[in-house]
Amino acid sequence: MYYSIKQIKKSLPQNKIADSSIWVNVWVRQASFPLTWFFINLGFTANSVSFLAIVVSLLASVCFAIPATGFMVTGVILINLWLVLDCVDGNMARCQGRKSVYGGFVDAMSGYYTLGFVYLALGIHVYFNGGIVIDSLNPWLLVAGAVTSISDILSRLIYSKFCRANQIEGQLVRQEEEGRLSKIRKRIGVELGISGLFMPLAILCAFFNAYDLMVAFYFLFNVVALGATTLVYYVKANRFDNGK
Repeated sequence: MYYSIKQIKKSLPQNKIADSSIWVNVWVRQASFPLTWFFINLGFTANSVSFLAIVVSLLASVCFAIPATGFMVTGVILINLWLVLDCVDGNMARCQGRKSVYGGFVDAMSGYYTLGFVYLALGIHVYFNGGIVIDSLNPWLLVAGAVTSISDILSRLIYSKFCRANQIEGQLVRQEEEGRLSKIRKRIGVELGISGLFMPLAILCAFFNAYDLMVAFYFLFNVVALGATTLVYYVKANRFDNGK
């Protein structure tokens, strides 16, 4: 079956637009439509594009970790391409009517690979190259990069495990949790996270050799987010466990 770009655009629901960052809505989704047209009409599946996104994100992290300008620029391009592909697989699944729990799982793996390595790669980059404020060969840069990746992944693991517990306990608890999620907290995470501010910052910092500031910012952001996530879901789990 042939799919036109118009059909691909029409398949995008309004809630996806509302839940996405400004960066994604301004250009990432626009760039995803022609790529979706290309892959879907060549017979690719959404899962195969998700797997391709994993490869692209790993290559981006490797390029960031190599202390050379050419690799740094390639890393910036690849990490933005990963985000475009992260939209492409969803576009394809909706068009082909193949949205499933397992498709969402494969899509999530792509994001986990990115979060698991890209911050560490940036820490390695700054360790060798230095930056505006922090000199090169400072071992705390490696620590900051590693802790940032761990914090982001751990926050998502805590949230995912809580949602799984809700599914086991029953639909009523899950619905109650969804209704009380803080929209402000979610919006901050979307706009400042990997699919939001991270991408233009990655481009901007390449011009000014300012990745040390980017590593420091995301270290603080993700450590604070992990602390908040731990506290929020501990309180919620304790409340549900006590039947309140």
